[in-house]
Amino acid sequence: SVGESLIRERAKAFSQTIEESLGPLFFAVLGAQIPLANFLNPGVDVGVAIMTAIAIATKALGAMVFSLPFTRKIKNSTAIGAMMIPRGEVGLVIAATGFDMGVITPQLYTEVTMMIMLTTLLGPLLTWSGPRNGSRD
Repeated sequence: SVGESLIRERAKAFSQTIEESLGPLFFAVLGAQIPLANFLNPGVDVGVAIMTAIAIATKALGAMVFSLPFTRKIKNSTAIGAMMIPRGEVGLVIAATGFDMGVITPQLYTEVTMMIMLTTLLGPLLTWSGPRNGSRD
């Protein structure tokens, strides 16, 4: 009914406000846990490069393969694959939990966090292959 839809809209607006307010703080706190000395470790660079390459390949190819039967166009499936690259929030939470529990090392936590940051930044840049201006080709 009208009353339920009004409540639903207010709840949605409230949750969006909370997410927009606390989301950046959440990621800043997780990033602040990285020991700064790890950024100077040459081994971290290699680990980040390898993890980022694997993350991009598996996310993009996985989404492409599973979306192709639905889109039936490689161009659209490629766009969907590129749009899945930045998805790393859950991985960040798992990495932070593992780091807090002592299951993963500070170096590995740094590598995972940097990989998630890189894929988050690179993902939008790689969506160039998708349809433009609302075209459905």
